[in-house]
Parts: sequence; C-alpha cells; structure tokens
Amino acid sequence: MITRFLGAAVFALLPVWAFGQTSVQIGASSVRAADDFATRAFQDPWDMNQRTDLGAFLDGTDQPQPNLANISFVNGIFSGTSTNSDPSVFLLETGNPFAARLGKIGTNYPIDANTYKLLALRMSVSTTTAQMQFFWNRETAYDNSLTAGTPNFLLSQGFRVYLLDMTALPTALLGAAAFPWGGQVGALRFDPTNQANDTVQLDWVRLVSVNPSLCRTISWSGGGSTFNIYLLDAASNNLGPLALSVSNNTASPGCSPSGSGYTFYAGALAPGTYKIAVVTAGTSIGAGNISSGTWIVNDIPTLQFTSPSEEGSSDDFATTVLGNPWDMSGPGDIDMVRYVNNPQFTQIPLQTAAGVDLGPQPVFTGTSVPNPFEGWGDPHLGLLWNPGRGATHRIDPLHYRILTLEMGVQSFARNINEGSIARVVWRVAGNEVAGESVSNDIIFTSRAGASVVNRIIVDMADRDVLSIDEGATAGWVRGTAPNPGLDLFRIDPHEYTPVTPFFIRRVKLAAFERTSRFYTINWNFTDSSGAGTVDLYYDNDGTGFDGTLIAANLPTTAEGSYVWDTLGVSLPQVHIYAVFRDSFAGGANENRVYARWPLILTSNTPPQVSVNRTRLNFAVTNGTTRTSAQAVRVSISGSAGAC
Repeated sequence: MITRFLGAAVFALLPVWAFGQTSVQIGASSVRAADDFATRAFQDPWDMNQRTDLGAFLDGTDQPQPNLANISFVNGIFSGTSTNSDPSVFLLETGNPFAARLGKIGTNYPIDANTYKLLALRMSVSTTTAQMQFFWNRETAYDNSLTAGTPNFLLSQGFRVYLLDMTALPTALLGAAAFPWGGQVGALRFDPTNQANDTVQLDWVRLVSVNPSLCRTISWSGGGSTFNIYLLDAASNNLGPLALSVSNNTASPGCSPSGSGYTFYAGALAPGTYKIAVVTAGTSIGAGNISSGTWIVNDIPTLQFTSPSEEGSSDDFATTVLGNPWDMSGPGDIDMVRYVNNPQFTQIPLQTAAGVDLGPQPVFTGTSVPNPFEGWGDPHLGLLWNPGRGATHRIDPLHYRILTLEMGVQSFARNINEGSIARVVWRVAGNEVAGESVSNDIIFTSRAGASVVNRIIVDMADRDVLSIDEGATAGWVRGTAPNPGLDLFRIDPHEYTPVTPFFIRRVKLAAFERTSRFYTINWNFTDSSGAGTVDLYYDNDGTGFDGTLIAANLPTTAEGSYVWDTLGVSLPQVHIYAVFRDSFAGGANENRVYARWPLILTSNTPPQVSVNRTRLNFAVTNGTTRTSAQAVRVSISGSAGAC
C-alpha cells in the first residue's frame, strides 16, 4: 500500500432529523446492467458468493501475501481482518510466466481497459482513516509494468458504495513500463485498506463499461448546498452512502450533469431493487427523504456448456483401453508408486476451491519422503508404466488428449516457490534414450485447515498452454515404434520440501467429443428472470465470435438443449458458441461464451482405427498352443461406413 496525504474531511452522520429534501425522484425504474468484465470473461460475477471470486493468493503465503485473518465467505459477503497495513486480494489473478497457462488468470482473460473503465464496489471497513488502492500490470505481476492507483479520499466507516473511474485515478508509475489505465491489463490487485486490524467486508465488485443510457438523475426539492445520497434496498434498509457531500447539478463517473440534481451511473450497481435517499450533509435519513420509486437493476445472464463438456468425451483411456477408470477405487488404478510413504486408498473430507464441503471422498493418499532420502519432495505416481500395463497398452495421443486431474495437498497453505506445483510426465514408446517429457509447472491451490481438491483440465497436446520443462521435447505424439503411443504416464502431485500429505481423487484422459451427423448441444443458463433466448453458432478457430449460425432465438430456462444436424458442414472440427440474452423489461442484457473444446465431425475426417492391444504373445509347444484366447478391442472413428 502506498500512502498519500489527504486533505479531505471525514464525514459523519449526525443524529439530527433530516430537513429540506423532499419529493426525491430517481428517473426510469428499469436499469439494464452495464457490461461487466467478470460476468463476460468467467460467466461468474465478482459477487463474493464463493472463494474463487478472489484470486488464490488469498489462501497462500506467496508474495504479495494477503495479510488477512479470519477470512470467510458467508451470505455473499467476503470478510477478513487486516494483520498489518498492507492487506491485498487479487480481483484478476496474475499468471506466472514460468507455469502452465491454466485457470482464471489474466494471461487467459486479460482486461480490455479501454472498454472496462469504471470500477464499482460495496465495501465496509471498521476504521475511519483508511484508504483503498489498486495495482495493475500489463502482462503479469512479475513484469516491469507495476502501476498503483490511489483514490484521493478516505473510506467511510461501515458499508458504502464506491464508483471509480480507473482512468482518472492518481497513479504512481512503479515499474519502468508502468502505464495509466488503458490497453491490456493482465493482473489487478486490490488493497482494501491501509490500516492494521481493520475489519473489511466486501459485498460485490463490478468492472464495467460506460453506457450513458444507464445513467439516472436523482432530483429533489429543498435547500442546502451539499448533500449526502444513500442507497437503500426495497424495504428502505440503508445499504450505505452512494455519494457524499455532492452539489446540485453534478454527476458520478460515467455520467454528465443533467442541469439539476445528481446523475449516477446506476448500471454499475449489482443486481437488485433499490431506493434512494437524499439529505443535507450532516443530517440523518427520514421517511420524507426516500424516493417512492425504485431502480430495478438487471443482472447479466450466464451460460455454461455441458456438452461439449470441458472434460472431453466419455471415451477416456483408462475406461476404454484398460477397462478400469482411474477413479482411485483400488490398487489396480496405479502401476507404480515411487518416493511416497504410507500409500493407501481411503476416504478423506474434501472441499472445492470455491469453498464447498464435499464430505468424505475416495482418494489415493500418501506423503512425500523426507530429506535426505532419495526422491524427497518429489512423489511419483505412474498411472501407466512400462514394465506394467504400458508394455502392452499404449496411449494414442492423437486420440486421448484432454486431461482432467483432481488432486491436492492436505491442510497446507499455498506457496508456489516452496512447491505448490504438480507436473505431468510421459514417454513416447521407443524413446528410451531421449527419455521422458516433463511438463511445465502446474500451479494448484491449497489452504490451511482444508483438503482442497483442484480440478485441473488441460489439452496435453497444447504446447502454448502446457510447455515441456525438461526431458524429451517430441511432445504429445505417437512416435514411430512398432507399437506406437505413450508407454509411460505419470503424475507428480507436488514439490514441497517438508513432508507433505497429498491426495489424488480422479484422473481422466479423454478424447474430443465426436459425431457423425446429429449432436445434442446442452447448456446450463442462469438469470434472475429464469428464462431467456439462445443463438447457437460454430466457427473453425474458437475465437472472435464470427461464425455461422446454427439456430436462433431458442427459448431456454435453467437447462437447455438443441439437436444439431451437422449435414452440410464441411469442416473436420468446429467450435460451438452461444450468444444469449434475458427478457428484462428495461432492455435485454446479452452475453456470449464458447464451449471449451472443439467437436469432431467424423464424416469429414479420415477414419481412425485403434486397438486396445497392439501386441499379442502366444506360447506354442510341439505345435500345441499353450496360451488361452486373448481379446482385442477394435475402435473405428472417422468417415461413415469406413471399415
């Protein structure tokens, strides 16, 4: 936190009955929501309903440390108490230039700061002399573009709504390439106070675009020169100041004065029904100061595809080829365990990264071995190994490529530098000399007091997302051995130096979803209205939302589906996306999202034949077969009618 001297007065509400301001008018009732970065990028607003609304630095000891105690997310409110004068949370988590590009990080979801300029939040602090501050970077928090933006006012004790123009914040250019708000922003950190032992409560944060049609003018009758304006809920409960010590004919960021009253950017508020109260500065709210009308602020609909699934198809290697899914139900799931003490299949209580308790779940657990024993701090789990099942059962990397890994460490604060890193290791059959390929760091989260299960999903063939850190560089390829494919597949669950208990809940290595003609697209739709319409499209690259219409204006509720006839589509694979909207009376809010992976159109792709075994061994003595019959499972995909 960089502290600035402020010459501003600290306003307090005096216990004096309000006077002067009557007949408060607030303009048109229905207010469309301003376009919001988090709801667009993540299909998940920063509404503090779950721990993942803030970055994973909150649960760790990495720099910058959160410096917050008594952290909780209850009833849509984040709470914590600062342990020193520099607490912090990440609104947009920084990526790491030395790790896989996975998750809700700015490397994957940069902010277009030329579009999203206004930041609104509702927050409470317990002290009377606190300041907030923001830090941002162009790419990651590790580059040389660090910039600080500090609003030039003190925070109000108790809840208050703040609306900031990020382009107008006084800034400190801390890095050689620091920059005022604009262009691309790859990391956004928020320091809610600069006071120690300050209890912070954060209700919601919205980073929104500017749309003048979402401004509403608050007008009133009566005397006075400066006024306080308050936001109330529909039952007239005070939600805190909206603007303090404002004059007539002024406006909030995002709006222009309208000739009288105070014009506020209502579209920046979180969804809800609100009233407004206006009083002369220094007086309290009375019934005569409250608007009779309300603002009904809309929400933005969200959608998640369930097919195509982000885990890929139901055709996963372990189930299809090995006949036994990697569900950690017993010893047959793992071929090799190395540098692990106390390995066992058991049940332990788990919690999601979002903070949801799952109860006892079946897992494989173990602890890393201590220093100075061989392999200390580097446990290995071979799901496919040679010698072992990998000698005869090979992973076809052209077919199986979408990895879902559910794992974590038990009751341990995250620390990237100390070992909150998993890796995936594989070997192309016949590459014994070149050896194994070791993936780049896969950063996972954990926290003291819980066993947090990470759900890591990655395309193993995508070297831009998951590069090779060491070993053979051939990549996720079949190779040229007589029995081609991957004969080793290993998970290294962490790299902590202290003895650390870990767990694996589930591993799935799946193919892309495929169809020869008809394909059912499924989705989950969320909106306060409960209903909306969806347009479905496809394109060839999964970016730009510039594709071909599949179907328009499909009515949808919480769960929707559409059976698509792909006849006439000539592409070998397509990326499906949705453009969708609600039915809000004040004008629909629209959103859009891609399915994570492409859909393979097998009628437009060459046939692929795969077998679960590429080598059979028979023993023969004096012309008599000594080996029982062996089954080979043959799978054909590709052009219809191929055989």
